[in-house]
Amino acid sequence: MDQNSTYFSLPDYLFSKLSHDILSGKYRAGDKLVEAVFQEEFEVSKSPVREAFQMLINAGLIERKNRRGCFVKVLTPSEIENIYEVRMLLEGLAAKDAYTRMTPKDLKRLQELYAAMEADMEANDTFGYFNHHNEFQRFFGEVSGNSVLVDICEKLRVQNTWYNMQFFKVDIHTDLHTHDDLMRHFAARDMSPEDVQKLMQDHIGIGLRNFRTYMQREGLATT
Repeated sequence: MDQNSTYFSLPDYLFSKLSHDILSGKYRAGDKLVEAVFQEEFEVSKSPVREAFQMLINAGLIERKNRRGCFVKVLTPSEIENIYEVRMLLEGLAAKDAYTRMTPKDLKRLQELYAAMEADMEANDTFGYFNHHNEFQRFFGEVSGNSVLVDICEKLRVQNTWYNMQFFKVDIHTDLHTHDDLMRHFAARDMSPEDVQKLMQDHIGIGLRNFRTYMQREGLATT
């Protein structure tokens, strides 16, 4: 296997490759993942595959079932709703704290991430869009200085991305512009931190409303 030098380690490479394959739909919810298969595919020993599997478990993409092995995680509608609701609270707090701490250099970084999402949208690159979207949302936790928020929200966003890419099929052309108010007010610095917190909560809430609408349209229960 030709290990890409941009990765810190072999497990990092395997994690990146397998998470991409899960998020893009190569492996579907409920599929079993067998360590020996990936050892053979990547021509590696058991140890890095096992480490990569643990990273996937930590990211919320796969789960280990007692005596049965590892499977791509199946999220119930209720769990997806819960993820959105928790993200609204935590990412709202992250945005509030980031707003009070952000420097001109931070604002430039935020604008670069938005521009990257815009370029992905124009190229119809859904996977690239969601990658940059995750970086965009992670920005607020990082600038807030709250590492606990960063770690928790990262896992929740990955699970949201998995759902959006495999099932809901978000229209990235529409989704991009749900970020416009955040960009405008973070640049203008014309709101109170509490109002910014609510603005982020409302932004995450759009995804929750879209999910509930989708479930109703498909005739599926969310509880």
